[in-house]
Amino acid sequence: MKNEVELSDEQKQRIDVMFAQLDSATHYALLGVAADADKKDIKDAYFALVALYHPDRFFRRELGDYRGKLEQIFRRLTEASEVLTRRGSRADYDAYLAARQRTRSLDAVLTSLPPPPPRSVRPPTPADPQLEGSPPAVVDPRPVPQLTNAERSRALARRLVGNSRAPRQAPDEVPRTPVLSEAARAELERIARSRGPQVQRFLRAGQDAVAEGAWVSAVNALRIALTLNPDDDEIRALYTEADDKASEQLSASYEARARYERSSGDWEAAAASWSRVASARKDDPTPLRQAAECYAHTGEPNRGLAPARQAALLAPKDADNHLILVKLYELCGMAASALGAAGRALEHNPGHPELAALHARLSAST
Repeated sequence: MKNEVELSDEQKQRIDVMFAQLDSATHYALLGVAADADKKDIKDAYFALVALYHPDRFFRRELGDYRGKLEQIFRRLTEASEVLTRRGSRADYDAYLAARQRTRSLDAVLTSLPPPPPRSVRPPTPADPQLEGSPPAVVDPRPVPQLTNAERSRALARRLVGNSRAPRQAPDEVPRTPVLSEAARAELERIARSRGPQVQRFLRAGQDAVAEGAWVSAVNALRIALTLNPDDDEIRALYTEADDKASEQLSASYEARARYERSSGDWEAAAASWSRVASARKDDPTPLRQAAECYAHTGEPNRGLAPARQAALLAPKDADNHLILVKLYELCGMAASALGAAGRALEHNPGHPELAALHARLSAST
C-alpha cells in the first residue's frame, strides 16, 4: 500500500528510541561519547549516527510520521556535533551542564524535607512575663539560679497550678492529681519540646554548615531542628538566614542555565529558568522581564503577561519592562490592553521615543 511506512520494525524502533531522547539527552549522551572525548571521536560518532538517521538515507521511501522524526534527530545530532567540536561553544556548554547539575542537586536537597512548621500559637498564661494590661514587671536584682529543664518544668507546673497547700487528706484517701488548665498544659508541652539532645545535634550541624557557607546542608539540618522545636527563635532566625542564602545560591545556578538556554534558542527552558530566578529575587524586575521576553518566543506568549506586569510594577520607570508588556498584549491579540499599557508606560516615561511610536501606532489601529 502506498501509505504504508516503508521501514522495518527494527528501524522504527531505533528511530523511536533516538527520538524519545532528544529533549532530555545531553549532546554527549546523544552522540554516545564521553565528556572528555576529543574532536576526532566526536566527529566519528556523528558520522556513524548520520549514516543511520539522515533523511536522505530513506530517499523515495514512504515514511509517514517518521520523516519528521528523522529530520529532528538529524538537526539535534548536527547541533551536538557543532557545539562539541568548537572550543568556545563546548566550554559554554560544559558550564551550562555544570549549572544544570547544581540546580538539580540543590533542588533535590531543598525539597527532600517538608518546610518547617510555624511557631505554635499559645494563649497568654500566668507564666508569660507580662500580660496585656498588667502593671510593669519588677526586676529583682538578685542573681537568677540556674535550673535544669526538669526543675524549670516542675517550678512552672507549681506556678500554673497554684501555690496554695493541698488540703490534708485522710490516710486511705487516694491523692488527687492537680488538674491543669488548657493554657498550662500547652505551656508545659512547649517546654517539654525545648532543646533536647536531638535538637542540639541538628542545631550544631546547622551552625557548622553556616560557618562553612554550606547553605543547603545548613537548611536541611536547621529545618529538622526547627521541626522538633518550632518555638525556638534562635533556630528560626538561623534557618531563615540559611534558607535565604541557599535560595540565592540556587538562583545563581538557574541564571547561568537561563542565559545559555536563551542564547541557544531554547525559549521554553529559558523562560522556566528565569522564572525560578525571579522566585528567589522577589524585588528584582530583571528576571521577570527576561522570563516574559522568553515566553514571547514560545507558542504560549500569554504566560509571559504575569511576569511582565509584575516587572512593570516593580520598576515603572524602566521602559524595557513596559515595552515587553505592550508587545505581549499585541502577540496575544489584546489590542485595547496593549494601548492602555502603552499609555501608562508613557506616563512613567514621558517622551520615550519607542514607547511614543508604539502608542501612536496602536492608537491609529484601534
